[in-house]
Amino acid sequence: MDEQTRVFINRRVLEITDDILREKLIEQSPQLQKDVVLMADMIREFVSLERQKRGLDSLNIELYPIENKRLLSDPDFIGETRFYNRIFQATARHSFDFEGRKILRFNAFPKS
Repeated sequence: MDEQTRVFINRRVLEITDDILREKLIEQSPQLQKDVVLMADMIREFVSLERQKRGLDSLNIELYPIENKRLLSDPDFIGETRFYNRIFQATARHSFDFEGRKILRFNAFPKS
């Protein structure tokens, strides 16, 4: 068998193998899709459980306006939240950015 014939046969075998694999994947596709969905759900569940264990859930803070500010340095809003199993005091002030746009500056620090 000459070199060209051997190369042709090897290439043809690879093409046939590729076609067979493609057909098998198409046949298995619905099951593979179900398995991928199941694994993705399991990963989401693990991540959710780990976030709960570590206290890394989303940060929700209710800030209440301060009606009678005594000092200009007093915050405009104040509130508390729990983050990473610790209680934090949260404050916010009306301010301006470097371009002069009105913004709300937010700070959170561990409550003592």
